[in-house]
Formats: sequence, C-alpha cells, structure tokens
Amino acid sequence: MKFKKTMIASSILLAALTGQAYAAQTTDLKGDNPAVNSDFMIAAVGNVANLVQSAPEGNAVGNVSSISQEGDLNGIDITIVGDGNVTDTQQFGEENTLLGNILGDENSLTVYQDGDGNEAEAIIEGNLNEVDISQLGDGGSFGITNRSLNDVIGDANSIVIDQGDGGHWANNSIEGNDNAIEVIQSGEWHESYVRDLYGDGNEIDVEQQGYYNVTNVSFVEGDDNEINLESDGDRNIIGVAMVGSDNDVDFELTGNYNNASFGIFEGDGNNAEITQDGDYNIATIDVIGDDNYIEIDQNGDFNEAYAGAVGGDNDLDVQQDGDFNLASTVIFDGYENEVSLSQDGDDNILLAELGVGEEGPSGTYTDENTISMSQDGDQNDIVVRVGGSVDSFRNTLDVVQDGDLNILDLLIDGSDNMINIAQEGMGNWVVGEDEFAMTITGDNMSLMVSQVGNDNLVTGSMTGSDGSISVSQIGDYNVADITQQ
Repeated sequence: MKFKKTMIASSILLAALTGQAYAAQTTDLKGDNPAVNSDFMIAAVGNVANLVQSAPEGNAVGNVSSISQEGDLNGIDITIVGDGNVTDTQQFGEENTLLGNILGDENSLTVYQDGDGNEAEAIIEGNLNEVDISQLGDGGSFGITNRSLNDVIGDANSIVIDQGDGGHWANNSIEGNDNAIEVIQSGEWHESYVRDLYGDGNEIDVEQQGYYNVTNVSFVEGDDNEINLESDGDRNIIGVAMVGSDNDVDFELTGNYNNASFGIFEGDGNNAEITQDGDYNIATIDVIGDDNYIEIDQNGDFNEAYAGAVGGDNDLDVQQDGDFNLASTVIFDGYENEVSLSQDGDDNILLAELGVGEEGPSGTYTDENTISMSQDGDQNDIVVRVGGSVDSFRNTLDVVQDGDLNILDLLIDGSDNMINIAQEGMGNWVVGEDEFAMTITGDNMSLMVSQVGNDNLVTGSMTGSDGSISVSQIGDYNVADITQQ
C-alpha cells in the first residue's frame, strides 16, 4: 500500500504519543565529534602565553591586551575577570591552541588563527560578552582541520565564528537569554553544532558553503528563539530538536543530496520553514502543539517531504516542483488544522492521513480539519485516509488533479465530512485503497466529483444516512459506479 511510507516516516512521533521513551533525533554524522582539550598545555610544546586580567572593584575601564604568536604548536591561555576588558589574539602557524575564560561584564575576546590544526575554546560566564573567532586553513581535500568550542552562560552575549578554506568544526552551547551565535563556514567539509540552547530570545545563524557540510542543533528549550541555517553545496545535513513556543526556524539548502530533519518540534506558536533547491532532497518535521506553522518548499528532482502534527490550529504547507516527488502529512490527533499539499510534475505521490496510526487506526479523533491537495502533471497518485476505529467529523477535503492517468485513492470513516474532487484530463480514476473501489462511511456525508476528459472512472460506495453524491463527467467513455447503502 502506498501510504505505508507515511507510517514509516511518522514512527518517531507515534512512539512519543504511546509513552515510549524518546531520545532526541540525532543526525547521522560522518564521524565522532572531536572535543577541544582544555588542558592544551600538553600539546603546546612551542611558545606558551598566559594572560590573567582582574579589574579592581569599582573600575569601569578595564584592561586592553594584545597577543600575537607565529609558528607551530603554540598556546595561549587567557583568564579575564572584571569589567570592560578587551583582548586581541593572533596565531600564525599550525596546531596552535587558544583557551579563553571570561568571568564578568562587557568583555571582548578576538581570536585570529591562520593555519591548519588550530583549536580555540571560549568559556563565558556573565553578560554583554563578545567573542569573535576567525580560523583560516587549506585543510587539504577532506578532513576537519581547525576547531572552535564555545560555552556561554549569561545574557546578551555574542559569538561570531568565521571559518574558511578547509575543513572546520564549530561547537557551541548557550544557557541564557538574548544571546547571538553566528557561524560562517566556507570550503570543504564543515561541521557546526549547537549542543544545547536553554533560554529565550536567542538567535543562531549558520551559513555553510562547500561540500559535505553538517549543521546540527541538538536541543533547544525556550521561547522566542530564532534559528537560521543555510547550506550551499553538496551532501549537506541539517537537524534540529526543539521544545518551546513562538520559536522561528528557517532551513535553506541548495545543492544535491541534502537532508533537513527535525526531532519532535514541541510547543505552541512556532514557525518552521524548510527550503530545498536541488536534487535528492529529504525534509521531515513532526510537531506537537497548537498554532504552529510548518512550510516545506522543494524545487528539484527526487524530493521527499513529510510533516506530522498533534494538536489544533496548525498549518502544514508542502510544495514540490519537480519530478518523482513524494509528500506526506499526518494529523494524528487534533482539530481545526489546515493542510495544503501541491506538486508540479510527473509520477508524484501525495499522502494525507487524519486520525490513523503506524499499524492502523490510532483511536484518536481529528475533527474540523481542512485538507487541500493539488497536482499538475501526468501519472500522479493521491492517497487520502480519514478516521479509523474512532470516527472523524466535519473535515473538508478538496482535491484537484490536472493531467492524464492520475489516480485518487479514498478511504473515509466519519460523519459530516465534505469531499470535493476535480480532475481534468484523460484516464483519471477516483477509486479506493490499492485501486479497489473507494469506501466512504458515515452520516451526512457530501461527495462531489467533477471529471473533464475521456476514459475517466469513478467507482466506490457510500454507507450511512443523509449522504449526498454529485458526479459530473464531461467527455467520452467515462464510467461512474457508486453504491449508497
């Protein structure tokens, strides 16, 4: 059955709904994440510089320092305690390491490393701190060369990481509010991570250009956070897991073999958008909560998109422009959700399900939802399944197919549902599961079918009382066979 693909895609959300233990979804990375070793003096067999700044109590000016090292295997250890300190460091060479500890307010740490195998780690505890890290190196054809690791505890801190010309790794953790992380990576094989983000009003911007890029936001808990992730290149991977409300997440991937996925997006009033421009793309989102907006826009070939929701007043919008696309949405349990699915191309499949589970009916209700589905092209399939052991009520289904040899499969359980179908072209079918006759069960059902073209078919049955059926066929050699019981 075609819609089994939807069941497989939604297994993670179903596990959470049935109370099974859920581990936040992680991205399949290319290797273990290396960690910057804070005790870097062991590796620093060259020159070592130790800087300690502690402003006296009541001093609002602070200190200014500049450290520059040239050569290999050098180390800089910086400790800042006080207000208004500014430190500028530069390292030229390979396998140099910098460790910065900042305790206080309004401190600034600038790091510039030019070479391969360099590492920079910043630990910030306080407010209004600024860390700016630039790492450059050629890195050869593949492999991680320079690494940046930052931990922030406090509010209104800023971290800017600029890595280019080679393979680079950035890892950040934030606990606090109104913090900002900006990561820019260009070259081959980059990896950017936000291990944890706890707080409100934080902003994360990651921009990657190159080949074999990975961006992963392992876990976000808080409200009003903004995450913008952009990858331009081939074989890019983006992943996010989030709990909170009024968060805004925007993925943009350009290139081939791209993958964008959420764990479970839990909360209310969240906004998530995934844009993929290229070939062989995959995008998946699961949301638990109310008033969320989910948009997936894929422009290319061989795309797959999945969106699942539990809750009310959610808006799921999936658009695909290209060939061989598969788009599926599942409303497991909820009310007044709006689902919009559109595809432009040939050999596409649209799947929409309300109130169903992994192996069949879920025993949950899905009432007063609206599903709009459209396909423009030839040999496309649409599969719609509504209700199960628990009926679903007052749902509206609008389906438009424009092209030849298209198929619509319907299996509807529930009452007071409204179904509107329009097909234009030749050889189009309105049938049921596995191309058997469609099955509609419930009272006060409304079915309207309009077919324009030749050799079209409508076949199935409606069981229940006070149902209405309207079939309009314009063309030659059309067949309509519907039984009411």
